[in-house]
Amino acid sequence: MESRKPKRLYKVVAKLGFELVTIIVGISIALFVNNLQERKRDRKVLTATLHGLSQEFSKNVENINKIQPTLERFRDTLQFYEKDMNLSLYDLATKSPGLNTADLYTTNWQATLSSNSLRLLDFETITLLSQIDAKHQELKDQEAILVSIVYSPAMYRSEKEGLEYRNLLNEWIGGYLGNEQELIELYNRFNECIGKMSKGIDIP
Repeated sequence: MESRKPKRLYKVVAKLGFELVTIIVGISIALFVNNLQERKRDRKVLTATLHGLSQEFSKNVENINKIQPTLERFRDTLQFYEKDMNLSLYDLATKSPGLNTADLYTTNWQATLSSNSLRLLDFETITLLSQIDAKHQELKDQEAILVSIVYSPAMYRSEKEGLEYRNLLNEWIGGYLGNEQELIELYNRFNECIGKMSKGIDIP
């Protein structure tokens, strides 16, 4: 009678061990499948976001190329009359197409992507996106300054004060145009970058 107890105990322990192993294996498989599904979702979100950004940047380039000649002509007008002290900024504005800046679309890509999706991006792409964000903000700040310069009371002044005012505006426009070109170069580098990594993130 006593010799049967160890056998029964062994059977119970073996059964419990088998069930425990089965549960562990089942949980591991479930976690693995869930991991794959989450990774696939993250890849889809990343692919869609990068594609959307690429389209957005292309639209920004179109807007810049459309407006930039007008801004360049305004700067050319300032430079052509740079020694004429009898003209005010207002007078020169009537001789040119005026001062306009391009509308830039700026999606908050960090808010769109989850932390898991961000891990799928390489350092170069994240660096480029950060540089693009910084350049967007720099242009936005410059645009605010340009507007404040153009629409201040000094725009109606001529002589020495008006000349200095126009020269200041000319310098700011030059800086703004330079930053627009730098932004376009960053857009191009971004498109090249995602072109290289597309095979690694596309979902078949």
